[in-house]
Amino acid sequence: MNFTDLNLSDKMQANLAEIGYAQATPIQLKAIPVALEGRDIIGQAQTGTGKTASFSIPMIEQMEANKTVQALILVPTRELAIQVAESFKMLSKHTDLRVATVFGGASIERQIRDLKSGFECVVATPGRCIDLMKRRVLRGENINFLVLDEVDEMLNMGFIDDVETIVSELNEDRQTLFFSATMTDKIEQIAKRFLTNPERIQIKATAQVLSQINQKYVELRDGQKLATLIDMIYVDNPDRVIIFARTKRRVDEVTDALLEEGFHADRIHGDLSQEQRTFAFKKFRAGQTRMLVATDVAARGLDIQGVSHVYNYDLPQEIEYYVHRIGRTGRAGATGEAIAFITPKEYNTMLPLIERKTKSKVEKIGRPSIEDVLKAIELQAAKRLTDVIAAGELSDYEAVAAELLANNDAQTVVAAALRLLTPDFDKAEFVEKRKQANKRDRNDRRDRGDRRGGDRGGRGGDRRGGYRGGDRRNDRGGDRGGYRGDRRGGDRNDRGGYRGDRRNDRGNDRGGYRGDRRNDRGGDRGSRRFGDRD
Repeated sequence: MNFTDLNLSDKMQANLAEIGYAQATPIQLKAIPVALEGRDIIGQAQTGTGKTASFSIPMIEQMEANKTVQALILVPTRELAIQVAESFKMLSKHTDLRVATVFGGASIERQIRDLKSGFECVVATPGRCIDLMKRRVLRGENINFLVLDEVDEMLNMGFIDDVETIVSELNEDRQTLFFSATMTDKIEQIAKRFLTNPERIQIKATAQVLSQINQKYVELRDGQKLATLIDMIYVDNPDRVIIFARTKRRVDEVTDALLEEGFHADRIHGDLSQEQRTFAFKKFRAGQTRMLVATDVAARGLDIQGVSHVYNYDLPQEIEYYVHRIGRTGRAGATGEAIAFITPKEYNTMLPLIERKTKSKVEKIGRPSIEDVLKAIELQAAKRLTDVIAAGELSDYEAVAAELLANNDAQTVVAAALRLLTPDFDKAEFVEKRKQANKRDRNDRRDRGDRRGGDRGGRGGDRRGGYRGGDRRNDRGGDRGGYRGDRRGGDRNDRGGYRGDRRNDRGNDRGGYRGDRRNDRGGDRGSRRFGDRD
């Protein structure tokens, strides 16, 4: 159904047509008519299904431009606050309504000055909203519309007490619109306290939304992730990509590696100032940055068109976040690619949960080969050349081209053009780096032997003798003991060769490679003083 089928004002219909809103989503079709009747709503729908327009459009239709705050929209994160405010501003373009955005991490004095200038709608995070209410800058008696967006995330972040404090200050005759991606018993209890005789709207859109996303995974060890990510970006050549990592440190490591490789990348995580985070979002949204590396702070509310790929560099700890992450692509009817990096340990634990949650089979793919990457780089140069040809406007260069062809054969001229269009790329260095990485990978697998502790005597003899591959107190970091022999008898020097000194392994090379107990991230690190410290 189209927006034209909804009972909206001519001004709103014209604005929706101008910004390209034609076909309404299921949550919009069900929520907008109910909200226009003035009823409270409990709406459950997945992220990326158009919830913001579902509550913004009916509020805009009923609000007056009188420089008095009439609508309060509470959201869990700063990024979502910015996103919702931008959508509200776009949807109210041909009205005199003004929207303010307030959140922690920004100057409260500036926000106070802004609010005093007169706004009809405020989008806020709960903490800053309470601060402004305590200062009597934001008053609740004239607020006729309250929206709680991403309620499940507010609950997870511990904001519910703050929300209750805010609600107690508001007009009791208000209309409350309550939206969440999930609906738990706890959320139901909260809804009963905040809403009056609400209309329940539930959109089971998981299959519909995820059908537009091609889910894939590559199985690899943690130490292989960075090189694999760079290779896949070369091969996939994504238009715009979000890469999710689990920690701030990992985000920094990935971003720095991408920048060193020559890609346009930026980062988002909690250690950055709000000004830095906002600037990074704006650059990414404007297409000035091609890649955004983020923690889960960006998984909710980031509505950017044209995100062709999502890479789950690390899987989230909560399976719900996986759905939110991949929902950043495949939006507005477009198809998207979601690639997850899964370690062998996660294969049996997380992968089944992902497939059960998304009700779909996740396709396994392999790591790109050296040949795949080199071919992709060459094809991208060829595409740039054909794009220039298709664009035309080459008349100024035809005379020079004719001269070149008079002195050189056509194949040589085209090859030279491709060479110029190929990024600054040392092919020999790239091949050598990848060969060395693959060699270390193979050596590491051999050195580690059985993942539970190395070669345990070949499993054919006495398990307590032979090459143990690690101190039994800690077998996670490579071979930490070498030949130990039979612990129970014989001379200590005749127990299968060198066994090291279990009481003190800090000095000389005692038993071959022993790893670094402080770091189990891969590689055969040897003694702290000797050997290859890869």
